[in-house]
Amino acid sequence: MHGFEAIDAAKEEVEKACPGVVSCADVLQFAVRDVVILTGGCDWRVLAGRRDGLVSNSTEVPKNILAPDKKVSDLLQAFQKKGFNAAQMVTLTGAHTIGRASWFAFDVRIHNFSGDQSKVDPSLPPLFASILKKKCPSANLTKWVNLEVITPRRFDTQYYKNLIHKIGLLTSDMSMVADSHTQEQVYMNTNWQKFSSNFADAMVDLSKLDVLTVQSGEIRLKCRFVN
Repeated sequence: MHGFEAIDAAKEEVEKACPGVVSCADVLQFAVRDVVILTGGCDWRVLAGRRDGLVSNSTEVPKNILAPDKKVSDLLQAFQKKGFNAAQMVTLTGAHTIGRASWFAFDVRIHNFSGDQSKVDPSLPPLFASILKKKCPSANLTKWVNLEVITPRRFDTQYYKNLIHKIGLLTSDMSMVADSHTQEQVYMNTNWQKFSSNFADAMVDLSKLDVLTVQSGEIRLKCRFVN
């Protein structure tokens, strides 16, 4: 994981202006919204008033972050446990229009498909597979590839168009355009007005998940540590 130094910097400035009031959880929510705006995406009203947890446990992470090789059935099950439906899942995954993935997120598609070292995922267009192999010729933790290869620094609908044209990077992403439960929403979200509205609404719903308020938790002074 990377980028947390930006949250630390934002929190430091907030503490100077308003000490002990704004949580790291809130800072993170505002930062997410601002990144979307700064890359050309939509705006939404960020609800504030969260408090920070008293415990951070690394063992909780795998249970809440889905592996990139999962199919729609697994994705849906995980999202539904959190109270989200298929349309919201597809819309939230649209965040993959920006950002990058490490080689291990897609290596099995280009180097070891179905356990065969020489086999490539047959659903990958040959040119796209060739480009990925050149970028990541072998296992290398320092290699990163854009999640969306056409307009990787712009928050737009190109991610969904790429899925339709079979140039999505992750197996989990590509499974959504092939599955009847999610395919319609993929096509719908190629429309900017619909996607931006859907994404803003879904992000507000996501921001309400498992929130600590009132006397629960604390307001951390530094985001990396409990007080």
